[in-house]
Amino acid sequence: MIKFTGMFEKALEFSMEKHKGQKRKVSNMPYYRHPISVAKNVEEFKKSTNLELLMTVALLHDTVEDCTNVTIQEITELF
Repeated sequence: MIKFTGMFEKALEFSMEKHKGQKRKVSNMPYYRHPISVAKNVEEFKKSTNLELLMTVALLHDTVEDCTNVTIQEITELF
């Protein structure tokens, strides 16, 4: 079992907050479900000694592109 440091949980909260109110164009589902799905795929299929970091990146992968109030600098400082 992999022990996480809390970075993943922090990224989950951050991603959900930043994507709040956004919907997927095709399905009209809440957008935050997409990065969570990507993180689950990483967990299931990626073998790594740094799984928490990879899953964190999966959660954050669309925040700069899709959220006007997020910068790369902010992501770098927080994570």
